[in-house]
Amino acid sequence: MHVLTENGQDRSHAAGTGKLTHSPHSSLFLVCPFCQIENFIGKQTGAVYFLTAPASVFHIYDDDFFAPVDRFIEREHITHVYIVADTSCLFINNVLANGRKYDIGCELFIRQLADSQDTPQTLTEKVLKQEIALLRQKKVFAGRIAAGKLMVYGLLTDKAEATVAVIY
Repeated sequence: MHVLTENGQDRSHAAGTGKLTHSPHSSLFLVCPFCQIENFIGKQTGAVYFLTAPASVFHIYDDDFFAPVDRFIEREHITHVYIVADTSCLFINNVLANGRKYDIGCELFIRQLADSQDTPQTLTEKVLKQEIALLRQKKVFAGRIAAGKLMVYGLLTDKAEATVAVIY
């Protein structure tokens, strides 16, 4: 399994067994390192590439951040990008509990999406849908998406229940 950290470093591990309809080697999973979801996703999908950011909220507007990601996608022939968020996410649940404010970008982003009716499931889904929409609009990816060379999805996971739901 390959783990591409937010700073672009590649940490390698043994690959899992493939369970996707396409090659797991052609997929990049954007995950929260605090959720420790990589092994769960690897077992479910055979995934080999991961990029991490707190709460799976990425620097969508930062071209300097996405330039190396774009080169990685091109070099590794990535055809599917999955943004993964787990219902147990520390940041999502902290916002719901109106807990300690960490004052980091992902928390502020989540607080803007949250309302009093949200549950861990609904707020996690809102975060995923917003990140998917922003990533699909990202100029660096829009051309590939329009040409059918890159697909972007969300995976709503619940490690406790061992479930994965695809968000389009």
